[in-house]
Formats: sequence, structure tokens, C-alpha cells
Amino acid sequence: PYMAKLACIHATTRDLDSFRLALERIEACGADQDQFTQFDMEFHVQLALCSRNPLMLKVYQQINAVRANAQWNRIKRVILTPEKIGAYNVQHRAIYDALRHRDVNGAVDQITAHLGLARQDLLGAEGE
Repeated sequence: PYMAKLACIHATTRDLDSFRLALERIEACGADQDQFTQFDMEFHVQLALCSRNPLMLKVYQQINAVRANAQWNRIKRVILTPEKIGAYNVQHRAIYDALRHRDVNGAVDQITAHLGLARQDLLGAEGE
């Protein structure tokens, strides 16, 4: 959420254009789990870049490194149904819209909801 707040405050027009392109790529991947994962990582890196905070970017790059391991590949096969990808993309669009409108509270609320859903899905997949 803090990264989204910083992104709302510091993103340049060029940053937002790159963020929009990342959003368009993730929305265009359809139900392809591998493409979704790749573009989801790009989307969140673009959010970190929008924050203009090098530490935030480094933290998110480390998160992406964890997502590249075999355990994530197993989990994503369970989690990333076409419906779930669609739900995540609705949230991605809402995050982008909040940033574009410089709506700090909206961006924080949207990313909090997005991370909450992802956390819930990850915890639910551990038992499967």
C-alpha cells in the first residue's frame, strides 16, 4: 500500500504510460497462466517504478525472484483459473485508474484489496 501511495504522488506521465502498457499486456493474456504470471510481475514492477523509490523497486524484484521458483509454478496452476485471472485484472484496472487520477486513498484501498485477495488465494492453495 505504501508503494501505491508513493506511485500516486511521484509517477510521471511517462511512468503512467508504461504502467498502462503493462496493464494492457496483462489484460490481453486471457486465461494463459504463464503469460499472466509474467505480465503480473511486470505490472507490479511498473507500480514500483512509479513510486520512484529504489528500495521499493528492489523489494519487488526480490518478490519476483521468489515467484520464479518451482513451488510458485505448482501453486499458480491451482490459483490462476480464468475467473481468478479476470478478478485480478479488474483489480489491476482499478489500481491503474486510481493512480491515473492521483487518488491516493483509492490506490491504497485498491492495492490493499488486491493483496488481500492474493494472500487469501495463496493460503487456500497451500492445502491443495
